[in-house]
Amino acid sequence: MSTTVSKQFSTFNTLARTGEYTSGGNSFKWQSTSNASSQNDVYSSLSYTDGSNNTQDAPLQVTPASNTNWLVCKNLDTNVPTSATIEGIKIYIDRYNSFAGDVELGNVIIKDTGIYLTKNGTDTVGNNKSTSATWASTDTDTYVTFGGVSDLWGTTWTASEVNSDNFGVMVGPSIEYTGLTGETGASAKIDHVYVEITYTDAGSGRRRAVFVAKNNPDI
Repeated sequence: MSTTVSKQFSTFNTLARTGEYTSGGNSFKWQSTSNASSQNDVYSSLSYTDGSNNTQDAPLQVTPASNTNWLVCKNLDTNVPTSATIEGIKIYIDRYNSFAGDVELGNVIIKDTGIYLTKNGTDTVGNNKSTSATWASTDTDTYVTFGGVSDLWGTTWTASEVNSDNFGVMVGPSIEYTGLTGETGASAKIDHVYVEITYTDAGSGRRRAVFVAKNNPDI
């Protein structure tokens, strides 16, 4: 028997990423991070800022493509039984590139480069599920999925690890643009992120739990 329950993320933050684009201490960081908590067309987006998160004039071009900050979504009220065996983890992301291409001004290309799980909220674990897919240019309110009901992402999981406040997903795209686009990173928009966890428990059989992030303050 399968059972689906809805829960929430409570922590969202932007996190520096090794090898990301930086210039003079400035980088592309996620803003309004908790907007990724529900699918309502209110977005978390990137912005080119300094170390104190003050907006800066963006470079005229970023080429070749360079990575940006991680968007970290974590801290699930999972309530997975301590005796459970984790069978699979599946991530759902609704995201798109809002830039309207211009022949004279150039174009902005945003791609997945890092989709990882985390056990401690700061370090990636297991496999990178990114396929370097280019983000769609319109928001159709559809999800791109990573992992599955029998996919452990190349690592092992215990109930206590998924129940931890630091369990979550780290999402990191790349950005590339040429010409006078006026791009600040804001074209990279994430509307919603949630996760499904499939587990078995000797006392209840196979269960499928859906933990949805929504309506939480920025962290």
